[in-house]
Amino acid sequence: MRFVNLDLELFGYEKAADGEHFRARVVDSPEGRQKQDAAESVVLRPELREQLARLERRKLDWAGLVALGETLAAVLLPPQVRELVKLNVRGLKDDAGLRIRLMIDPFPLTDLPWEYTYALLFDANSPQKTADGFLGLNRRFSLVRYEVLPQADGTLDPVGTSPLRLVALL
Repeated sequence: MRFVNLDLELFGYEKAADGEHFRARVVDSPEGRQKQDAAESVVLRPELREQLARLERRKLDWAGLVALGETLAAVLLPPQVRELVKLNVRGLKDDAGLRIRLMIDPFPLTDLPWEYTYALLFDANSPQKTADGFLGLNRRFSLVRYEVLPQADGTLDPVGTSPLRLVALL
């Protein structure tokens, strides 16, 4: 399957009495983008952190998992972002998928399990809540955490005369 990229940025994190605030915008996609000043304000209510604590304790049933996923979807995909995502989904060919690259700048948002996001973007008319609603389980979506680097990549030169050796574990 061929994937089309949609870059989604979360930035401007602040903690307040009513919850955690940040902004979200589509940085780039085949169907359009949002300028930084058009980013949408989002609030993470304390209830979401409570749901996440129940998830960690394995105290969520199917309905609880879907409710958590829908809450994450409301936060990750505010109205204008969701419309751009839907526009990109409608523009996909049958053999294509959408790769959502999450560019998360503030650290407190990186620990959220965005893979649990539940949004019926392909089969919105389905009355059943199926596993395909979870973006992390739907084969037509790829949810990727894309690290935001504050500076240009450096070089990786070997020390001494030995060849450079690299080990990668996934």
